[in-house]
Amino acid sequence: MKDQILNLIRMWQREYFHLFIYIYASLADNEIIYTEWDMMKDKINTSGADMDYSVAFVDVTKVFQRCNDSEVLDVLEYFKTNFTPTPEEINTILANAEEIIASDSDIRAEEKQIIRIIHKALS
Repeated sequence: MKDQILNLIRMWQREYFHLFIYIYASLADNEIIYTEWDMMKDKINTSGADMDYSVAFVDVTKVFQRCNDSEVLDVLEYFKTNFTPTPEEINTILANAEEIIASDSDIRAEEKQIIRIIHKALS
């Protein structure tokens, strides 16, 4: 992972990583629609996080845009290593991601594949 990406994610709260995962899953079909953004906000706001969603969204999106496929997996690995998500948290993240991506239509094959990649990376 590039040092500039690592320096940006070192200060992230747990919810930033959740948002990163939701963005990753939502972009599997190369677009994020308004309902997906709205659902991401709801998922983050209901997690009990005391954070400004608008700031978090901008920060996370900037990092995501700088990542290639390998670096996305590095970010997931960093989250796994430094935050040690429980199986319950992983299941919640995956369920939320599936709900978000299903909001624009049925879950497509490429979206299912991203969910499998996220599950594998976090397990």
